Amino acid sequence: MTGAELTVRFLAAAGVRYAFGVSSTTTLDILDALHAQGEVTYLSARHEHGAAAMADGYARATGSLAACLVQGGPGACNVVCGVASAFKDSVPLLVIAGEEESWRLPRDGRHIVDLLSLFRPITKWAVRAPTAGELPRSLRQALTATVSGRPGPVFVGIPKDVQQAAVEGNDPGPGPLTLPLHRPSPSRKEVEAAVALLLEARAPVVLAGGGAVSSGAGEALRGLVERLRLPVLTTGMGRGILPEDHPCALGPVGQMGSETASGALASADLILALGARFSDTATLNWTLIPQVARIIQVEIDPARLGVPYPAALAMSGDILAFLEALQTEMDHRGARPGLGWENRTGELKRAWEKEQAALFADVPRGGRVRPDQLVKALMEGLDPDALLCVGAGQHTSFFSKLPVKGPRRYLHSTGLASMGFAFPAALGAKLAFPRRQVVALVGDGDFAMTLGELETACRCGLGVGVVVFNNMGFLGIKDHQRQRYGGRYIGVDLTNPDFAALAASFGAEGRRVSREAELEGALKEVGLGQKPTVVEILLDGEECSALMERFARSHLAFHRAAQARRA
Repeated sequence: MTGAELTVRFLAAAGVRYAFGVSSTTTLDILDALHAQGEVTYLSARHEHGAAAMADGYARATGSLAACLVQGGPGACNVVCGVASAFKDSVPLLVIAGEEESWRLPRDGRHIVDLLSLFRPITKWAVRAPTAGELPRSLRQALTATVSGRPGPVFVGIPKDVQQAAVEGNDPGPGPLTLPLHRPSPSRKEVEAAVALLLEARAPVVLAGGGAVSSGAGEALRGLVERLRLPVLTTGMGRGILPEDHPCALGPVGQMGSETASGALASADLILALGARFSDTATLNWTLIPQVARIIQVEIDPARLGVPYPAALAMSGDILAFLEALQTEMDHRGARPGLGWENRTGELKRAWEKEQAALFADVPRGGRVRPDQLVKALMEGLDPDALLCVGAGQHTSFFSKLPVKGPRRYLHSTGLASMGFAFPAALGAKLAFPRRQVVALVGDGDFAMTLGELETACRCGLGVGVVVFNNMGFLGIKDHQRQRYGGRYIGVDLTNPDFAALAASFGAEGRRVSREAELEGALKEVGLGQKPTVVEILLDGEECSALMERFARSHLAFHRAAQARRA
């Protein structure tokens, strides 16, 4: 068995179903080994950034490990942004770079860069297999690391001579790797202390993040909050852990959240933080957490405990294991909701519903399409279990108002806020769920970064939907230039192609919409067909910016908080 064949065996043994990449001379041996088997499917993208986002989208949508296979020079450099996005959002991802022969690497030849130094800051583990004998250990360590503790990407460099060399023995590989790999539980004393703190509170809230989603803790969380009538807030990564139409759900907090949810966090006297990172976006630049609030923090990664806020009780453990132990302890105590908890949660939910309704209270009919008309049409037309991949830009503030009714249904580059993520991520998600409605919601600037992957979508028969929020430029940046730089615009106005016609040239369906009356027909069954559909929405940039004041108050508060901190 060669090193390349062993690599493919390890991928299959770990449960990897797809490897995404761009073919190259330094990966030919691994590609040949992939060709010879039927367990791992190789999908060739048009750019390595797209390949990374496809793998990321597949992993986010399923919770399963996906792989990237890239060339070890410019190919590996092209994948960096996608890997950094996965690292920031704790997404399991294996990156394999086929490198030049070992003897070439110290000589600074063509295609050679210091990949280990490049990837160490943005991965959990970065290693080069120096020999065929070391390859099994390198792969096993990397595969285990990506799903252990806090998930994240790993990098393995495999020189061509290591791929071609014979590997002694018959190592079967690591076995199926599921997320999470281990479920460490906090101690009973810690759980008892958590129950005591929780039941003493007058205004408690739950803040659920991506760690709760990774743990598969949705049903256990539902059981807890329905028992105690606790309001549930989420970070961007935690959206859908409790369906946002649930009586206890207030949706996301912070920059992309509601004023009601952020206000509930700011007035809490106890915060039960479940796998939630207290990021700048979730806390409006660290201004939402009240000093008097006691924090119970449960986090799989001990390095995150007490960061950036000290916790009254900090526990390292799996979220699902903690919630199950918490329920057992409450059963033992016969725990019931605290005084006024149910009324408070009901009042908050009604305030949240009123706030959401106000966004669409005065939406006009007819005329040129406005962002609020588009969001309302999507709310009415999307399947309840639609999987949305949302880009980065002005459009994010509008699309973030779409309700999320289950975990892993709202995929967004939350930590890095990377443009060029959503469309290829939707392709990865569609591979995982070919019968579900999968829609990428992107701006024109965002979509233009990866529109070459339309060829990938057509070639592979991936019937994703793409809704292009075309405001003819980087309008989010332009808003800042108008508000803070005296309207001195530079680098923000774009000249776009006809995206619908361009989609048709690739073999996809293309539709162009400029009037509100055309929305329903254009969006009907988008993301449900046999081939990709691009719906380009032509919007007035000035009207988009004007609606930001009403639609994105939390977004604006985020920037005001940042300015206040700088002052």
